[in-house]
Amino acid sequence: ERTMGGQIQWWRGLGPKIRASQRRFGFGAGLGVSWLKPQENASDGLGLFMSMSLADSTTVSSTAPRSGHLYSVSAGPVFATRKEDTTLGVFGLIATRGLAPIGRNHVLAGRVQVGVHWGDVVDAQQWPAGGVNGVRAIDPYAARGRHRIFGSLEWRHRLLRDLSWSFLNLSWIESVDGVFFGDMASVTDAMADLVSESGLFGGLGYGLRVHHRIAGFQPMVLSIDYGVPVLDAGEYSVPSSLAGSLVVAVGQVF
Repeated sequence: ERTMGGQIQWWRGLGPKIRASQRRFGFGAGLGVSWLKPQENASDGLGLFMSMSLADSTTVSSTAPRSGHLYSVSAGPVFATRKEDTTLGVFGLIATRGLAPIGRNHVLAGRVQVGVHWGDVVDAQQWPAGGVNGVRAIDPYAARGRHRIFGSLEWRHRLLRDLSWSFLNLSWIESVDGVFFGDMASVTDAMADLVSESGLFGGLGYGLRVHHRIAGFQPMVLSIDYGVPVLDAGEYSVPSSLAGSLVVAVGQVF
């Protein structure tokens, strides 16, 4: 089952300022809408979720963070309607992220997420094993489950700096970072099976972070990652051709 959609979020900052546009603590609300497309001969559907979130962040930069942490808790209802049925469930997500500088040009970054679903949730709205917010070496539709524990580790290092490369006079590339990364996830439909080997997926890879300025003013980063699977449903498996998945995202992956 495939899905395509978008979401909007509203945040209210609280507490001391971390930077001019960010306070350390935050309260947020979100709304997401998606189109659900079954792989078989079932009718299309509409998916909807709402979220309430609390966060504690000390990360100063959103494009090139070098230190700080992020702790967040989110929860909300998950709804889907199709010609055949209507489902209603609830999700909960606990996430943490940390960054530590190692010298002037290296950063060690890690994240852990624990996500659960209660109630009736269709496959397309469950937690993915792969994709940009999962094991980057695995297709986001390769495996999904009601519950997931997921973690990533990255070693970020500077490759090129003090650049001034223009792209059609619309964007100027200023620097390029490299990233060695490893991702692992346990995805299952039963909470008790989260520690089972049959639900383990993992991948290793390398990526680039292209730091650029739109119109010469707005700093942004483009993430390009290529990962190769090393664990597939608990079995060690490295493709002989090193075939994997390419993930492209606007902004830091985390």
